[in-house]
Formats: sequence, C-alpha cells, structure tokens
Amino acid sequence: MHIKIVQKLQPFSHRPGTYVILPGSPYRLRVFPARLEVDDLSSATPKPIAAIDLDIKGIVDEFTVMQDLERGLVRVHGRGVNGYFRYGVSARVGGKVALNVEKFPQPIPDCAFNDHFEFVEGTERIPTDHMSRLSLGNHRAQDWELMSRKGDLTAIFPIWHRLGQFYSALPIHFEGTAFLLNECRQAIEANTPEHTLRAFYALFLVGFEGALSPRLWDTHFHGIALPEVEKPQELSPLVLLQRGGELIQSLFIQEKEGAIDLLPAVPPEFHCGRLVNVAVQNGKIDLEWTKKAIRRVVFTAEITGCLVLRFSNHEKSCRLRLSDKDPGSLYVPGSSLDVVAGQTYWFDHFQC
Repeated sequence: MHIKIVQKLQPFSHRPGTYVILPGSPYRLRVFPARLEVDDLSSATPKPIAAIDLDIKGIVDEFTVMQDLERGLVRVHGRGVNGYFRYGVSARVGGKVALNVEKFPQPIPDCAFNDHFEFVEGTERIPTDHMSRLSLGNHRAQDWELMSRKGDLTAIFPIWHRLGQFYSALPIHFEGTAFLLNECRQAIEANTPEHTLRAFYALFLVGFEGALSPRLWDTHFHGIALPEVEKPQELSPLVLLQRGGELIQSLFIQEKEGAIDLLPAVPPEFHCGRLVNVAVQNGKIDLEWTKKAIRRVVFTAEITGCLVLRFSNHEKSCRLRLSDKDPGSLYVPGSSLDVVAGQTYWFDHFQC
C-alpha cells in the first residue's frame, strides 16, 4: 500500500580531480588518487583550506569517488602498485573534516593532517530519514561523467533534489549563476512546463562543475549572460543546491492557500515518477504518477486537522481508503477532508 523508492542515491566518478560536495558542510572536495584537497564554499570565491598528500604509488586502477547521499558522506577507493586503499570523508561538528581510513597500504603519519582534518575510526552518518526522495524512472548507473555529457535531468534531478536538503537557512540571492534560479522559478509560476527544463538545464550548465559542485561564476564560458557578483564575500554558491532542490520539488508538489497541489508544473518529459516522504501541512505525503497522470497518493497525518488536495492533470475524482480492507469512498479535488493524527489515507483510482 505504501509508495517506496528502492534505488539508492550514490553518484560516483572515476575521473581524478573531480569536484564533489561533502554533504552537510560548506566544503567541496577535489579528490585525486594520491591527494585530497578541501575548499570552503561559504563565500562566492572558493577558499582552499586543507590538503593531504597520500602515499599511493604507481598507476591507480578502479579509482572511484562516490558521494553517498544515503549517509551523507564521500567514499574513495582504488588500487595502486602498493596495494588497495579505501577511505571515507565526512563532516563533523565544529567545521572539521573527518577522515576514516578503512584500508590503506601503510599508516598515514600524523604530520599529514592540519587543523581542519581529523582522523577518526568509523564514519559518522548524517540523519536522512526525514528527507524526501525523488525518482523519475531512470535506473541507469549514476556515473557523473555520463550523466553530465547526456544532460539527462531524469537522472540529475533526484540527486540535486536530495543534495539540496542537506542545506537550509542560506541567504537567497540572484547574482552570478544564481540569477538563473529566477528564470526557473518564473517558468514554474507561469505554468509553462515546455520551458521549465530548458531553464533548469541552463542553470545546470553554468552553475555546476564536477559532481554537482556549485559555482557563482561560469568558468566554462557557455556564453549565457549573467549579472555581476557585487559582494562575493557575502554570497555562497551552495544556494544553488538548496534553492534549486526546493524548486525541483515544487514541480511535483506545492502548498497554496491551505491546499496541496499535486503535479502542478511537471514537464512532459517526466511522464512517470515517485516522490515520497514530503513534509506538508499536518503530515507527510507520497506521490506516484505514470503516463503523465496521478496513480497513487498516500497521506500520513501527524497532526489532527483538515486536508485539501487539488489535482492539476484534469482528474475529477478518486477513491479514498483508510485501510486495505476499506471499500473506499469518493474524493473530489478541492474538498476538505478531516484527518486524525496517526491515520494513513490512501488515494487511488483517479478518474478524468
């Protein structure tokens, strides 16, 4: 009866020197087989803060950098001439970067670390149970080089949406590449799905590098006109992740005037998908659609109150059930439904 997404979000890259965000921190990592660099993205200009040279010899086979968005950390592994290595990188309270060496040819000397690095046993995971999850029917390998080259937003959006949830309370600004956030928002508000993906794709091209590492300057010079960044020390490119993730979610679920709109601005390219564990008024909601039409909705009430659902794809009614044995009753979009905390409500059999 419940809607689930089984696929784990663990994008990876085999390219040395790839930029990758350390989830839940203002840091981006640049990972090489024998070196690890850390930059601070708290301001518009990335600030190098730390680096470690690792004792890895010769040509490295199977070099992989994986961003584990299920646990909120980065894992690195490969095989050099002097043996196999595997380590994890996570963010710790106080702004330090924790390095957990799971397997290494020989111990890393203490002198390799500075004030920003901390050697730990076991990687700390960031709680992610409260986060929502998006799937757009793409189950291919999450290889960043392939996804970036194809520009397939059905693969990129779920990762962008998830990564954005690791950040909150960032000042919203629209300078530099962040200016294109406005164009994405306007396309959504104007309800022009045919233009929405083009706006998001432009933002993806100029606003990110590596494995979705945000930037306020288009260092690849795509030729898209952007306003100048006037106060670079007061801005952070991480807003592209946070605000971009929020805009992606608003394609599928919006709260307006005390009601919840389902699929209000979904582009036609996203003809099927699932969005689960979304926090809304009075509870959490799961949504599944196929062939551009709503298939199932599950609402779990956390607070006693009322619920109003509105359908945006011309569905005129659906069936409402309170259990798998309940024959159900008719629900008409826009009507108010009294909900009780702890009760789950299933909506299906949507009719146009």
